[in-house]
Amino acid sequence: MLSDLPPSSRYAETVGLLTLFLNWSPAQKTVEETVLGFGRHTTDWFASQPAPSDDGEVLIIQIDSKASPTATDEELKKRRGKRKPNPHLGSQRHRNRAVRKRRGKKKRRKKGDKSKNGKMATIVVVYTLKRSGDGTLEGPINKRVYASYAAKRHAVAIARRSANKRGFVQCDGKQVQVVTDGDNDLACYIGELFPNAIHTIDVFHVMEYLWEAGRCLFKEGSDELVAWVETQKEALYDERADEIIVEINKNRAKLPKTGPGMKSR
Repeated sequence: MLSDLPPSSRYAETVGLLTLFLNWSPAQKTVEETVLGFGRHTTDWFASQPAPSDDGEVLIIQIDSKASPTATDEELKKRRGKRKPNPHLGSQRHRNRAVRKRRGKKKRRKKGDKSKNGKMATIVVVYTLKRSGDGTLEGPINKRVYASYAAKRHAVAIARRSANKRGFVQCDGKQVQVVTDGDNDLACYIGELFPNAIHTIDVFHVMEYLWEAGRCLFKEGSDELVAWVETQKEALYDERADEIIVEINKNRAKLPKTGPGMKSR
């Protein structure tokens, strides 16, 4: 129940629970600082945990990065304030101008700051699959999740440590499959720390890329676009990825080098 609330509300709810059951009402800031204090020891705690028992024969590692919002209280106050009437209701151009005027000028960002007020976190999911009598794989077994704001290489290193602890060390012949979204940085680190693993791009991300490629060839929302993507999807699930590459390169060669809208295409 608490996990569905924003961090500030979860801290407030925690204070309420402590007051209800312990008749003790610490300051919300105290709770926040306590959580941050314990957080310093999480890396050592994860490292000290024993390997799970009754593990499967195939190790699966899923890694993905997402940006969590880090807007300041001042920025949120501007966004959530009472809105002034807009005399140009039907105009996106004027509506954006009114928003910028209401919020005022942006402060110059420092090096490394992002315009979308987001901070990148990398999430690692590790589990195993067990082979059944008929040869199929069953799972997930002993699923573990780890997330960090540290560099992406740190997340891949954590996955490597977890794999070693579970008995999937390098050059031992055991099957390890790493699934990512096609991030080039992750591919580099996986090649370094998991040189013998099978590296696969998540099929859902592949479908997003196919739709993106299709929109460069056909009109958005057209029947031709849907039919083209469905054809590539069938080839993808039939393990005919080479045919998709040939199809995309063939269509790319037909596109003019210059012209309106060609830069994005």
